[in-house]
Amino acid sequence: MSDEELRSLLEKQTQRIEKAIEAGDNAVRHEMRMMGEGLRHEIQLVAEGVLATRELLAREAADIRTEMRHGFESLDRRVIRLEQRS
Repeated sequence: MSDEELRSLLEKQTQRIEKAIEAGDNAVRHEMRMMGEGLRHEIQLVAEGVLATRELLAREAADIRTEMRHGFESLDRRVIRLEQRS
C-alpha cells in the first residue's frame, strides 16, 4: 500500500470517526434536552403540590383559630357565670 493510499484510507477513517462522534454528540444533546424538559415538568408538578399544600394548611389554620375562638368564648361565658354565682 502506497503512502498516498494509506493517507486516503486514514482520512476516510478519520472522517467516519468524526461523523460518528458528531452523531453521538447530537444524540446526547437531544437526550439531555428531553431529560431537561421532563425534569422541568416534574419540578412544576412539585411546585404546584407545594402551593396546594400551603393553601390547605392556611385554611386549616384559619379553621383551627376560629374553633379556638369559639371555644374560648364559651369558656369565658362559663367562667363569668361561675364568678357571678360566687
